[in-house]
Order: sequence, then structure tokens, then C-alpha cells
Amino acid sequence: MWHGGNRYFALPKTYAQDLDPVGEGPFGLAPQRVGQKLWDWTGGDHPGVAFYWILATILGIITLAEYWVFTLNWNKTSINLTL
Repeated sequence: MWHGGNRYFALPKTYAQDLDPVGEGPFGLAPQRVGQKLWDWTGGDHPGVAFYWILATILGIITLAEYWVFTLNWNKTSINLTL
């Protein structure tokens, strides 16, 4: 900060003063950074081995959740709605 001679302090410009600030929202820039990391890890334009490992892990978790719901002692309607 410095005194501009007009009896006010010249404060640095912040993103909050913009009409559409960068990273505005509850998560800030985190979604963009995570998305970029996933893009890099999975090979960018062409999927690599990491992409298929991530996909297999997600599908495995979903399959385990479905199996767990199916083994519950609920009626068929509740199981179908949950799945």
C-alpha cells in the first residue's frame, strides 16, 4: 500500500472487484485444478493405463455397493429403487 497523494491509499486490485472473479464459489479453484490433474494422469487427449485403472476402481466400488444393497433383507421394490 502506498499513499497516492490524493489522501487515499492505493490498494492492490483483487479478484473480488471483477464482475466475474476467477475461482469465485465455495470450492475456489479446486475443481479446475483437480480436473487438470485427472486430465494429466489419464493421458490427456488419448487415455492411458491410469485412466483405465481409475475407471476400474470406480466401477468396482459401484459393483460392490450394488452387491451390498442386493444382499439386504428388503422387499424387491426397495431394492430396485435403491439400485
